[in-house]
Amino acid sequence: MKSPVVYSVSIDSLNELFSKIKDYEISVLPSSYSYKTASKCLSEPIKDLKSIFDVEICAYVLNTVSGNDVSFGTIFERTTGIIFPIDSESTSGQVSLFEMEDTDKKLKNAAGEALLVAYAANVQARQIEENKLTNLLYMIEFPLVLTLDRIERNGMYVSKDELTRLHDDFKTRISEIEKKIYELTGEEFLISSPKQLSNVLFEKLGLKHGKKGKTGVYSTSAEVLQSLYDEHPAIPYIMEYRALTKLDSTYAVGLIDKIESDGRIRTTFTQAMTNTGRLSSTEPNLQNIPVRSSEGEKIRNAFIAPEGRVLVDADYSQIELRLLAAMSGDEIMCEAFREGQDIHRRTASGLFGVPEEEVTSSQRAAAKTVNFSIVYGVTEYGLSQDLHISFQESKHFIESYKRQFPKVTSYLDSLKTKGEDLGYAETLFGRRRYLNELRSQNKNLREFGLRVAMNTPIQGTAADIIKIAMNRVNKALEEKVPSAKLVMQVHDELIVECDKADAETCSKLLIEEMENAVKLPVPLIADCGIGDTWLKAK
Repeated sequence: MKSPVVYSVSIDSLNELFSKIKDYEISVLPSSYSYKTASKCLSEPIKDLKSIFDVEICAYVLNTVSGNDVSFGTIFERTTGIIFPIDSESTSGQVSLFEMEDTDKKLKNAAGEALLVAYAANVQARQIEENKLTNLLYMIEFPLVLTLDRIERNGMYVSKDELTRLHDDFKTRISEIEKKIYELTGEEFLISSPKQLSNVLFEKLGLKHGKKGKTGVYSTSAEVLQSLYDEHPAIPYIMEYRALTKLDSTYAVGLIDKIESDGRIRTTFTQAMTNTGRLSSTEPNLQNIPVRSSEGEKIRNAFIAPEGRVLVDADYSQIELRLLAAMSGDEIMCEAFREGQDIHRRTASGLFGVPEEEVTSSQRAAAKTVNFSIVYGVTEYGLSQDLHISFQESKHFIESYKRQFPKVTSYLDSLKTKGEDLGYAETLFGRRRYLNELRSQNKNLREFGLRVAMNTPIQGTAADIIKIAMNRVNKALEEKVPSAKLVMQVHDELIVECDKADAETCSKLLIEEMENAVKLPVPLIADCGIGDTWLKAK
C-alpha cells in the first residue's frame, strides 16, 4: 500500500472542523481511501469524527476487489468504469519543502485524488443501497474504521523482561530436546531442515512415508508427523521442538523487536479482506498466540497492565452455537440456551443415551467436538479422525445428532442448496462470500465450497456481531470511562485497559454492550475477567 501524503494541517484545526458537524447524514459522510493508513499522519484521532466512508473497505464488502495491496486506482476503475486519470506514483511519499516543483505536482494530484475518492464514494453509495448493505457498512464497517484506529494507537503494554526470561527458558528446553532427538535417532542433524529430517526419518529409520514433494523430499509436515506419532519415540520430541522454536522466534524474540519506546506493542488490523469478515492482525499477529497450551499462556502472561491499571477481558460464550440455534430455529437447541443449560452436556446425553447428570467429562468433550464440527460440515470420516473412533461410531454420532436437533441439520443442508442456487453465502447482515469453488470440476474443491456455504453464515455473522460490540464498547468507554482504552480484539474476545478503580465499571460495561449488540431468539452471553496480565484477566 502506498504511503500517504503528509499535509500541513494541524490536529486542532481538524478537531475544530469536525466539531461543527456532530451528526452526519449518510449523504454527507466524510469520505477517504484507506483512512486508517492516512490517519497515522495525525498525532491523535480527530475528536468529533464518528464515522468515515472508506472506499477501500467498501470495495471489499461489495466484492469489487479481493486480495492484498489493491490500489485506489484499481478500486476507482472497477467502481466507476472510468480510467484512473492520475499517475499514482506522483502522489506517493511525503511532500518535501526543498523540491517545490515536485511538491506542487504532488499537492495538485493529491487534491485531484481527493475529488476522485468523493466521486467513487458517491457511486459506491448507490451500490450499497442497491445491494441492501446500508446497515452493514454505515452501522458496522464505517464506524469500525475509527474504532480500530483507536485500538491500533492504544496498543498493549508488554513486559520485555518477561519475554526475555521466556526466551531463555525456551532456549534451554530446545537444547534439551535436541539432545534427546539426537540420542533417539542415533545422529546429529539440523532438525529444522525438512531435507535432513526426511533423510533421518525415512531413509535411516525406515518409517512409512507419503509421496515426494516438488523438491524431491518426502514430506515432514505436521500431519505426517502426527500420523507417525506412535511409530518412533523421537517423533513427539520433534513435534515439541518445532512448536517451541516457532513460539520462541515468533513471540519471545519476535515480540521483543516490536516493543515501542513507550513499552507497548501495536498491531495492525485488516478489516474486510477475509472471506468471513473476521478481522486479521499483522505486524505482529497478536490473534494467533496459542490459547490451549501452557507455552501460549506464558506468552499472554507477558502482556501486562501499566502500574495502577488492570486489563479487563470479555469474550462471547459459544457464540457460533448460539447463532446456529437462532438461525436454524431449532427449538430444542434454542430452549437449551434460553434455560442456561450446558449444551455440550445436553448433546452428550443424547449421543451416549445417558441422563445428563451421568455424562462423564470424556463424553462431554466428545459432544463438544461434535457440536462444533457440525457447524463446519464435518463428514463421518472427518469426525472419526477428530475423535479417534471408528467410522461406524462416527456415523452413529452424526445420525443421533440429527435426531436430537432436526432443524439444525436441515438448516445446514438448506445453506448448501442455497449456495449452489445463488452462488454465494451471506450473513444475517448481508455480507456475501461468493462460492467460486462450486463451479470447479475438482471434487475436493467443490466439497470445500459446500462446507463454506454452511459455515460462512454462522462465522460471518459472529464476525459482524463482534464488530458491532467493538463499536458499542468504544463509544461507551468514551462517554463513561474516558481514561479506559480498548486495546485488543481476538475474534470473540475484547480487552480493555483501565485504572484499577474503574475495573468493575468496565467489566459491567463490556458485558452489557456485548450481550446487547443484537437481539436474537437466544441470549448472547459474555464472560469477563480482570487481572494485571492478559493471562490472569482471561
